[in-house]
Amino acid sequence: MELWEKEPDEAVWTDEDTGLSCLARRGVGGCWCGYVRVPPGHPWFKKTYEELGDVEVHGGLTFADVMSEDEGAPD
Repeated sequence: MELWEKEPDEAVWTDEDTGLSCLARRGVGGCWCGYVRVPPGHPWFKKTYEELGDVEVHGGLTFADVMSEDEGAPD
């Protein structure tokens, strides 16, 4: 068993600097993928990642979609 297989496969939190809800999930092979809920009124709301232009994040942007209301919601 790999060491990471004993860790949780998901983490949810609110970013202190932005107030945005964040979700991290372990994907295939144990790699982490991160997601940020962009609320209505935010300039990036309902934009595809191609529309966002030059955003600096580790690994780049590769996905954009609508999350369900409870998905990624901090407790």
